[in-house]
Amino acid sequence: MKIKDIIAVVISVSYATFSLMVLFDEGLPEFVILIIPLILYWEYRRLKGDISFFK
Repeated sequence: MKIKDIIAVVISVSYATFSLMVLFDEGLPEFVILIIPLILYWEYRRLKGDISFFK
């Protein structure tokens, strides 16, 4: 794994944890709004072939 991937994973896990806390506190609509950018980011990296640990 490259350092770029490690940073992305750490930030993503932290962001996903925060999103789950929002899910339990606020509800589903806020969770969906928060999690969509994370899903789009990883999908963009996957389509670009920019994830070294998938190779």
